[in-house]
Amino acid sequence: MGMVAMIAALLSAVTAAPAQAISRDSRVKTLVIAANAGDSFHSTLRLNFDSPISQQQAAAITSAMAGPTVTPTGESMWCLGYISRNDANSTFYIQYNCGSPRTLTWGWKLSASLQSVIVSSVSEIGLQWWRNGAFAGQNAPHVVPKDYTIHGTMNPVYAGNDIDYQDYATFRHNVGTGGTGSVSWAGSVILRN
Repeated sequence: MGMVAMIAALLSAVTAAPAQAISRDSRVKTLVIAANAGDSFHSTLRLNFDSPISQQQAAAITSAMAGPTVTPTGESMWCLGYISRNDANSTFYIQYNCGSPRTLTWGWKLSASLQSVIVSSVSEIGLQWWRNGAFAGQNAPHVVPKDYTIHGTMNPVYAGNDIDYQDYATFRHNVGTGGTGSVSWAGSVILRN
């Protein structure tokens, strides 16, 4: 089982439904909304509220922001292959470059709907990645405007590698009573040639 599959299993255990409200009494302090876009990419949005919101507000926010969910697995890539996936939270792309050395270039951008509720810059920790289950590195962190495409390179990679990746970004939002939000995302590709 690849790293992404293990992370996905943990996330599905934590978020048994596509969206889950974590609450005290009848007020909601945190919403967790999963949105998966297929084999190579999935993300989870977490909204913490400065002041708790009602169950009805939480249901309306979840309905407006939730996307479809599927179970992610590794997606095959060949030289010069390009994959682009989007879900309710963001768009992710990855390209397999077969020069010397071989690399995976990637980019990630928040969806327009999520950008519309962000009222701060976005702080991203730097993409972490694994080659065949072994930690291979971490890209530089970014603090960027909400509409920026965060990008980087996984280097080097080799034919036959199973590459798992994940990242995490935080921001302030104006949903309900406002608060902090985060998006974690992950995926996996299998390099075929």
